[in-house]
Amino acid sequence: MRTLIPAQPILAHHYKSCQPDNYKNNMCFEVLGMDVIIDHKYKVWLLEVNHTPSFSTDTPFDYQLKFDVIRDTI
Repeated sequence: MRTLIPAQPILAHHYKSCQPDNYKNNMCFEVLGMDVIIDHKYKVWLLEVNHTPSFSTDTPFDYQLKFDVIRDTI
């Protein structure tokens, strides 16, 4: 939550600029990319949060992973 709270104002601004008359707040969503690293003790470290993550792919594994993220999001 501490990672998302600072991003909320800019995400809300982007939403309102795209959907100014949507009072129910239900017409779109945002996909954020979170880069993490796992150390030798299996502790997860957040490296960065991407507002516009890349959905380009270089390998079949990368394609399947990103396809699944988009499918599950929709």
